[in-house]
Amino acid sequence: MRHLCILSVLALAASQAFGAPGSDTTEPPLLVVLNDTGMQREGLPVLAPAPDGRRWAGVLERGFSGRLLALYRCVQTRRFARDGTPVEPAYLALTANQGGFPRYGFFLDGTAKREVAYIDLHRKSHLSGRFGAMDQIFPHELMHVIVRQLAGEMPQGGANQVHAIGVRTDRCTAFNEGFAETAQVLAVDDPGGTTETRALAAEQELAESAEASVARYRRALTARWAPVPRIRMTFPLWFSQTEQVLRYHAVKANRFAFESPLPPRLLQGTDVYRAYLLDNVVPGDLSGVRKAPGMMLATEGVIAALFSRWVADQRIQSSYREESFYAPFGVKLKDVAPLENAYLKLFHVLERAKASVAAALWRSYLGEFPEEAGCG
Repeated sequence: MRHLCILSVLALAASQAFGAPGSDTTEPPLLVVLNDTGMQREGLPVLAPAPDGRRWAGVLERGFSGRLLALYRCVQTRRFARDGTPVEPAYLALTANQGGFPRYGFFLDGTAKREVAYIDLHRKSHLSGRFGAMDQIFPHELMHVIVRQLAGEMPQGGANQVHAIGVRTDRCTAFNEGFAETAQVLAVDDPGGTTETRALAAEQELAESAEASVARYRRALTARWAPVPRIRMTFPLWFSQTEQVLRYHAVKANRFAFESPLPPRLLQGTDVYRAYLLDNVVPGDLSGVRKAPGMMLATEGVIAALFSRWVADQRIQSSYREESFYAPFGVKLKDVAPLENAYLKLFHVLERAKASVAAALWRSYLGEFPEEAGCG
């Protein structure tokens, strides 16, 4: 009877979101691309359909980004079954804002969508074929939306500094960012991505260039005397793209789980800020000293490595649940691919536990699926 009730709820969700069978309405796309009109209404941005939206959708609907769009629809279906929240597509807003942001609330076609999420990306961003391109950042930001929709708002007031892949902030910030940064690793590795993006994994010149920049920065920070060398003065210019490369190569190697060696004189002198920069910007060596567990859990690069390996673990991917587990997500067991299976289990636990740190999610996951202990 419970299974039939779940299916009835999902049928209602489908009739409201996609149109009842035999109606003129069809299932909406997984992704809708919008332009920022530059206008506001009732404090919300007014967005409009992008006439050339297929240019972006054609790339973002493939590879890991396409997988996550399908998973996002599963999450929306589950939310409808849970509390009647209307099923919406994923929205991408092309704006003049630098960076990428998950945002909430906008006007579209005269209708206020006050709590509906959308991803804000700069309209001139590279679409693919570069570390930090849209096909990596879009799923990163969409993952932030999923976490909020399932677990609620992250606690405020933890970190007192700008986050970055190697910076030790706090456990909530590290979890929120690291969980999302996993998408960037998976986007490069996904066999369904664009040829140019898949080629990034083997681009040794990019990896070597990033390593060279980090090495020069290390030498500048550890020099006994230097009149603020160029590599430090130009940090904002070179680090942004270098970090995008590190989000793949250094995360896959789990280098942020190791301490960056600090010369004792930096800690004993008056310029301890150099020690701070060395500790938070330069990834450690795999032959070095592991960070303490508390430091790891507060470093997003470590969390990104953890979940990258978690969802790629074949034992986790191949451990399927009963049919009724997948029904609230609007999918059938036979249609769930291994990677998607790993994520649906994570999303299930994330919603139930309302986890805001990695350790809490891990404990709750083992409580829910004890047979998977030792995986990951």
